[in-house]
Amino acid sequence: ALEIAAAGKATLVCGSAMFQAALRAGVPPQRVSPMVSGVEFRFRDVTIKSLPARHESTMTMDGQFVADQPQSYLVTTEEGARIFCGGDNSLSEDLLTWGALYEPQVAVLGIGGLWVGPVHVVELPPAEAATAARWLGVSTVIPVHYQPGDPAPTQLVADLAAQDTRIEVAVLDF
Repeated sequence: ALEIAAAGKATLVCGSAMFQAALRAGVPPQRVSPMVSGVEFRFRDVTIKSLPARHESTMTMDGQFVADQPQSYLVTTEEGARIFCGGDNSLSEDLLTWGALYEPQVAVLGIGGLWVGPVHVVELPPAEAATAARWLGVSTVIPVHYQPGDPAPTQLVADLAAQDTRIEVAVLDF
């Protein structure tokens, strides 16, 4: 995130620890928007609302271990489209609440994981992502956070079908 923000003209939306790291990395302050859960702001033609994620957000800054609040985001366009960007998130009843309050139409959900030594860590397996999509009430899920060739997107389609939903899965090409 820091390399992208420093190299281009993107605005970095982040927690307070990443905000400090971005400033130290030379990202101009006007291109960094610190957020904590509940904060909402308008940027150009979208509104971004920070929602807490069930995960961990850590980094090392100046040789010190730093923790930050993990976040999900609700992006609402000027035309009224609502997209839930889950980030690294695990299943929780918060998703029911956000579905009822914000009525997102699309959810970007991390369904894969990574290898930590010999262990494959997956925060939101496809079956739980299917439940999350149903709780959010979305019509479309965009699965992310998986490696090329991972069967997770195909499994998500099957899990949604098993839950008898009409939620479309939009798999992005690598």
